[in-house]
Amino acid sequence: MKTELKSSNTTNVCSSTVANNLCISCGVCAGICPVMNLSIGWSQNGLLQPHDLGRCIPSCRLCLDVCPFQDHAENEDTLGKELWRFWVCGGIFPVKSLTYV
Repeated sequence: MKTELKSSNTTNVCSSTVANNLCISCGVCAGICPVMNLSIGWSQNGLLQPHDLGRCIPSCRLCLDVCPFQDHAENEDTLGKELWRFWVCGGIFPVKSLTYV
């Protein structure tokens, strides 16, 4: 049986990160929510993402504070390109792990 999910009028990761298609489905927001307002489940597009159950506390911003993409305009692909570079030798190496001699 499918449960109908309500939408709260409060700002949380559903109204910001998910709405802007920036969610990577890490689930940290749902795990930290003190009232268990966020539930990780499948979206209509087949993506795992948090769903707002309508119990959000207006003054609480814990989910927004722990979300890795809440305050970014870029998605994980854009940020990944900044950290990884393709090298002619055929491998992909994290830029920060390379040491130059």
